[in-house]
Amino acid sequence: AVEKVKDLLQQSEYLVQPLLIDHQTLAQLAQCCRTDAEAITLRILTRRRQQQYTVVCAYLEIPLQDTHHRRHAFIAIDKNRGALQPAGDNWHYRLLQQYCAPLLQAADGMAIPWWQDIKNYAVNAHQLTSDINVVAWDFIITDQGPLLLEGNINWRVSAPQILFGPLQPLLHSEPMD
Repeated sequence: AVEKVKDLLQQSEYLVQPLLIDHQTLAQLAQCCRTDAEAITLRILTRRRQQQYTVVCAYLEIPLQDTHHRRHAFIAIDKNRGALQPAGDNWHYRLLQQYCAPLLQAADGMAIPWWQDIKNYAVNAHQLTSDINVVAWDFIITDQGPLLLEGNINWRVSAPQILFGPLQPLLHSEPMD
């Protein structure tokens, strides 16, 4: 399969998410609790409200090694500073502390590379889709910079609610950006 992808890359440009390599800062997280090669995804939610576009919340989706299921660790990102928030009083962080404490320790004090650029890319991309109120943007961060994979209008609501609480207050609060 890898040879077929290499052949296709000779003919045209492709973005193959599992083959992207994490930025060296995030690679530290990848080494803690997994061994596969899938890249870490940064998901950032933006909203349009009264013709203003703002960041609602952001988090990392870190693939975990599991032979039977596709699982992820979620780590919240402070939307203003880009700092990881590897602690919280919810069942998800308690499970991570129990089963993957090195991941939380590695995330402590870590900041997302190119954070302001990522926020700007997401908000600017949302302005191109002005008929959609909320979009979840997926980025992969490499040593060369952030790559926007896609914008999602149908996105999993459980992860943001686990990390940030109910969506209603998040989506209807006044912009802080």
